[in-house]
Order: sequence, then C-alpha cells, then structure tokens
Amino acid sequence: FRVSQFMGFGIGASTSTTINGLLELTANLNVGNSGTKTFRNGIIGTANLNQTAANSIVIDGATAVIGGTGILNLFVGGTLSIAPSSVTTLLNNKTFNTGAVVVDGTLLCAANVISGSSTFALSNAATLGIGHPNGIAPLAFGAVGNIQVTNTRSYGTAANYLYNSSVANQVTGLGLPLTIVAGGSLTISNTGAVGNNTVTLTTNNTTTPILNLTNGLFEAGTSWFLNIAATGTVNSVSPGGNQGQSPAAGTINFVGTGTVNPSTGLSLTNVKINGSVIMGGGNTTIKGIFEIATVNFSMYKLQEPGRILPPRLQLYCIPAIVISAPVMNGMPIFLAPAPAYHTM
Repeated sequence: FRVSQFMGFGIGASTSTTINGLLELTANLNVGNSGTKTFRNGIIGTANLNQTAANSIVIDGATAVIGGTGILNLFVGGTLSIAPSSVTTLLNNKTFNTGAVVVDGTLLCAANVISGSSTFALSNAATLGIGHPNGIAPLAFGAVGNIQVTNTRSYGTAANYLYNSSVANQVTGLGLPLTIVAGGSLTISNTGAVGNNTVTLTTNNTTTPILNLTNGLFEAGTSWFLNIAATGTVNSVSPGGNQGQSPAAGTINFVGTGTVNPSTGLSLTNVKINGSVIMGGGNTTIKGIFEIATVNFSMYKLQEPGRILPPRLQLYCIPAIVISAPVMNGMPIFLAPAPAYHTM
C-alpha cells in the first residue's frame, strides 16, 4: 500500500484498520481515531507517518520491516508495537518521536539505531537482535548502542537478548539486565571475521538461565563471571560458538545445578561448578581452569533405561584444575600438563 500524495485528512476509524501488506510512504500520512491500525508487513518510505490520536499501530507479519528516512511521529499515549507473532527487521537508522515503541515479538536491529523522543520497551518473552558494537545502554548513558531514544528505555528481565553483529566485536552494554530470569536468555551469534567476532560482558556477575553459543566467541571479562542460574543451561547451537581464550575470557559459573549441551562439540575456557552439573552430549573441551566446588559433579549421562554412556570431557590443564569441594564422590581426577588431555 503506497501513499504518494498527502491527503489532508487522517485514515482509520474507531474500529480496526488493517493493511495486509507493506505500507510505503512517499508523502506524509496521518492516522487517527481510536481504532488499532495494523500494517502487517511493516512501514517504509521517505515521508512521515503522523499518529494523531492515542491509538495503537501494530506490525504483526511473520516477516516484516521498518525502514526509510521518514520519521514516525507517535501521539502522546499512542504506541507502535511489534506483535508477538512478528519478526521485524530494522533496515536503517529510524527516528520515533513521542509515544511508545513496544516490542512484544522480535526486533532485529543489526547495527542500526532507534532514536527520537519516544519511550522504548522490550517486553518479557520478546527478543531483541543487537548488532551495534556498543550493545544496548540505559537512558543515563545517552546516545550509545542500538536504542538511543531520549525518553524511558525498558529492557525486560525475562526477554531474550541476541548479540548478532556481522562485522565487529561487541560489548553487551549496561542495558543488558544484571539478572535475566526464567523465560529469558542470552545468545551469542556474532558472525564477524576472526578477530571481529567476540562479544564481551559489560557487567561482572551478570546472571542468565540460558546461554546459547551459536556463532563467534563469548568472553565474560578479565577475572569476571557470567553466572548460569540454578537449573540453567549452556547450549552449543549449530553452527556453534565457543568461549574465547584471551585474558578477558572470564569464567562461566554454574551457581547450582545445570547442564551443558555441547551438540557435536563445545570449547569452554574457565568453568566453575557449584552444584550438580551434567556435561551431556558430544565433546566438551575445557581449556583453562576447571573449578569443582561441589560434591555432585557427573561426567556421565543416563541415555536410556539401564544404559549409561560416558560422554567425552576433555580437560586441558591450562593452567589448572581446582577442586574446592572436600570430596568428589570418590571419582579420581587425572591431571596432565598442556597440551595433553585426559578423556574422562
């Protein structure tokens, strides 16, 4: 649906209005009255969209876009929302003024910036694709990262945070919640070239129930920890990422019970376990310090009733294995100097 001439009046009524496609604006458009305005596949164009009443503008297409140089001027009390069913891609830097931008579904920003005087809210269970080198930041830090609106910025503690630059190293930014709770996750999927594909934690002792390593490298920061919440998981997701091995690698710290799902292989650097942690599936390689601070560590996984299969756990002693638990259920530990390893 293309608007190429300003009509001088607003579209929409007190009932819902739906455009089952992409709205393209080459002339300004006013949308008014109280009914919800749905633009299924998104909004693009060089002209402005002006919301002239406190209604809801919704993008709900499974694949949608927001782009173009036009400004989206929202009404006080009005919203533009990405519906739970939608995966919407931000094609370029975009200005949103007044009103509220609400992400209930998935918004993939790449390295592009959302700016203007609107508020921004990432709802719980929603997903934000973060491609900016500086990640995301709270309002107090100004024009930093993907979200740079000058009004309130809200990042849900049960949301999903996807770091997916294709060209540069990233930091998570201070906008990443200190504690991500059940229903949320942290995913590293940086596809930059070697040397430009590392995502580094900004805040020590950040906690997440799920860490997905999909592409590139993750580092917690020098002497810092990324905490995996009790019953949490570290997953290698195809094609698979790993923990970095630089001095900034930091430690992945299981605060309680947990699981490592390495798929066909996963390389970690420094790991600490404080509860019963299952190292299941394929090969898991630990190339730094492996600290066992619990008496309930299992290197075996019950695969089917009556049959126990030992997965391979490769422990490169670079520089040490530290056992801070008093005993380890009688299980022997074999240590070998680098670069040798023992399969247990």
